[in-house]
Amino acid sequence: MRVSARSIASILIFAGSSALSAAPRQVEGVAAVVGDEVILRSEVQRAATPALNRLASQNGGAVPPELKRQVYHQAIQAVIDARLLAAAAQRMNLETTPEEIDSTIDEIAKQEGLTTEELYVEVEAQGLSRDQYQQEIGAQLTKMRVISAGVRSRVTVSESEIEALFEERYAARSGRRVRLRHILIPWPPPDSDLGREHATEIAEEIRASAQGGQDFAQLARRYSAAPSAENGGLMDLEEGTAVAALAGPALSLAPGEISPVIETRHGANLLQVLERFDPGEVEYESMRDALYMELFERSTQPEVAKFLEELREERYIEIIAPDFK
Repeated sequence: MRVSARSIASILIFAGSSALSAAPRQVEGVAAVVGDEVILRSEVQRAATPALNRLASQNGGAVPPELKRQVYHQAIQAVIDARLLAAAAQRMNLETTPEEIDSTIDEIAKQEGLTTEELYVEVEAQGLSRDQYQQEIGAQLTKMRVISAGVRSRVTVSESEIEALFEERYAARSGRRVRLRHILIPWPPPDSDLGREHATEIAEEIRASAQGGQDFAQLARRYSAAPSAENGGLMDLEEGTAVAALAGPALSLAPGEISPVIETRHGANLLQVLERFDPGEVEYESMRDALYMELFERSTQPEVAKFLEELREERYIEIIAPDFK
């Protein structure tokens, strides 16, 4: 059975079903079995490294054992999901080609005002090799294709839902507003040996990742401590009522621009401006498509969870490493 490019270099394929039942627990370094493949501990450790590094920075270099266990549990679930999506992509003939990966990376570089080689230099400065970055992009493209094919047909958005959101957000309102995505890295607790510079350094690293092409919404879901994190950091700021420390920079940024790190009493903040507008001047037709996509993506999230659960039910899955359960 073929596997995704992301997995080829780091997984062991058993010769047959008898090998699976023989003694996978005795294979050194095996973290889990997914169908006729295994996931190695090293894969899970690589997936967990960014979160562990962030937590270590916030906790004086040490991550409490229970918190570390949670991170590894989340990491192995993510690796399992990636493996299931890769297998589904193969069955559905939706695998990403090297040419498509190269084309996507070229487009990311263009959007960032860099050459492709300059983008690779930026990525390597963040700790990812050229091959790893290509594998990450390929995995993301494959995931998007499989989810699109398996989930999007289940999601519908009615015209009345779009109209209701427009009324809620724009009707009978006025004053300048900014629609943006927000990431908050909180200050270390008062009893910590760490200073504020640690949170600021983390925010700077996240900013570099976003400027290097990583999706700001995904970074918000992964790292932000703000209530908006679950929604990719999406929020509106209203001039005059919003937090002044955030509203000022937000109102000065161009759409698509990422702010420098902004310090508030809550922590180190990053903003990515999506649009500036006066609600009273917005016409329904001009916003309909954007509102539709917002509602569509909102409705898609629970369907993605259902789709992944269906994929899990189709395959034999066993987490072997006790410290990852």
